[in-house]
Amino acid sequence: MSKISLGRTCRKFLSMNLKFFFCICCVLQAVYCISGSKVVERIVAKVNDEVIFRTELDEYLRRATAQLQGSSSNEKELERRVLEQLIEERILLQEAKREEIVISEEELKSALQNLKDRFPTKEEFDRELRRQGLTISELNDNLRKQLSILHLIEKNVKRKIQVTNREIREYYAQHKDEIGKGEEEAKEEIRNLIFDKKFNSAFARWMEKLKKRSVIEIKL
Repeated sequence: MSKISLGRTCRKFLSMNLKFFFCICCVLQAVYCISGSKVVERIVAKVNDEVIFRTELDEYLRRATAQLQGSSSNEKELERRVLEQLIEERILLQEAKREEIVISEEELKSALQNLKDRFPTKEEFDRELRRQGLTISELNDNLRKQLSILHLIEKNVKRKIQVTNREIREYYAQHKDEIGKGEEEAKEEIRNLIFDKKFNSAFARWMEKLKKRSVIEIKL
């Protein structure tokens, strides 16, 4: 099974995959609301001065398992990888706060409308919110956090990546038979392929730097 990490899924994340977004919303809801609960929670990890609770991990595991229906996966390995993703997301949120990334109300409103537009009707959108146990206010809070991560990635990784015409020509020359069409026609497709490869590599290196700067303690 491929590694479940933000580095691998970041391109989909940047396009705001709806199911993934609602999954993240529910996890973040647990992260930021559970402090008001009187139930004693088991801590499974600490990231700097913040903790990740067992209930957060279990919720994410439940959703990850549902999305992986039909695929063979080791339960303990899946748990480890899901926790790794939660840790990465926590680090990114902390870094966004440190860099003072602010999401405007206009951008938040636009992003919320984009989410709503993915549903055929308002009733279906409201039904999904109820199914996920979210209010509009909670959805907005979680959406703001996800947008701050997107801006963080844009600032530190995406905008620094360039694909030159020379790289496109060289790629086309090496894969001409596989591509099966003219260089000009395939230019944007090749540019995107090269960009994706550079992006994933750059994101992984940057994420590793953030991890090394963080104090991470796993208590599984």
